[in-house]
Amino acid sequence: MAWVLVNSVVYAGARLGDAEYFYPRLMACYGLGAALGAICAARLLRKVNERSVMLLGAFGFAAVGAGFSVLPSPLFAGLAPVWVAFGVASSLVLTPGGLIITRSATRGNRAAVFAAQFSLSHAGWLIAYPLAGWLAAQLSLEWALLILSLTCAVVAAAAMVVWPTHDPLE
Repeated sequence: MAWVLVNSVVYAGARLGDAEYFYPRLMACYGLGAALGAICAARLLRKVNERSVMLLGAFGFAAVGAGFSVLPSPLFAGLAPVWVAFGVASSLVLTPGGLIITRSATRGNRAAVFAAQFSLSHAGWLIAYPLAGWLAAQLSLEWALLILSLTCAVVAAAAMVVWPTHDPLE
C-alpha cells in the first residue's frame, strides 16, 4: 500500500503527464476499491476466517502490484481497474484487524492491544513510505512496485507460517 500512497502522484505526473488531473482520479479509484473491499470483507468474514480474508488481500495486492509493474504503461482506462484492485486488497487486509484484536484481547487490556497494534502498524509505515519513495527514485516506479509486491508476498507467506490455520478463539 505504501507504493500506492507515496507514488501514485509521481506515476500520474511521470507516466500520464498530468498529476493534477490524473492523481485525484487514481485515488478515487483506490477509494472506490477500498469501499468495495470493506463490503466484500464483511461478507467474506461470514463464510471464512479473518486469516483467509487477510491473506487473500495480501497475496492479491502482491499479484496486482507485480503484474502491473511489468506491463507497459496503459492509458487511464486501463489503470482505473488496477487502482480499484489495490483498494479492494487493502481493505481485505485492514478490515478484519479490529475483529482479531477484539477477539484476542480481554476487556482489561483491549485498549493497550489496540494501541500496540496502532504503534506497530505505524512503525511499518515509517519504514515502508520512505522505502517506496527511495526505491522509485533510485530504480524506477515499476521496479519499486515489483520489489515491494514481492516483499508483500514474502511477508504474507511468513504470516501463513506463524499464524496458525486453526487459530483458537481463546
